[in-house]
Amino acid sequence: MPLRHRLDDEREHGSGAEAKGLGGDTSDVDSSTARTLVERLLTVYRTLRRWQLSRARPSDEDNDEVLKDFVALYQTVIGSRPCRHAVLDLQGEDTISILDLLLRECLFLSDYEEHPTE
Repeated sequence: MPLRHRLDDEREHGSGAEAKGLGGDTSDVDSSTARTLVERLLTVYRTLRRWQLSRARPSDEDNDEVLKDFVALYQTVIGSRPCRHAVLDLQGEDTISILDLLLRECLFLSDYEEHPTE
């Protein structure tokens, strides 16, 4: 299954990562926890980008685990006001990574809406 379909499926049906304490209601997290969640999202995102750009491919199991963590963290950060505020506090390379992530998400969604059956 292509990455975009896996991410869409995770978005629709959940990733299972909620059992690990990811996802769910995070509206009451403190600013320190929010920063930690944003940092974890950046770390996982950088791992995915590194795999995408390198010739060395992870095993399917490793890839699935990282994708599940990524989707759960992304949903948590986007769904939490304190996490969104932590994103706004990012500086330097972290800001570029988050903007890259959000731009890719925006492009993915617009592409998916134009070609939903592909």
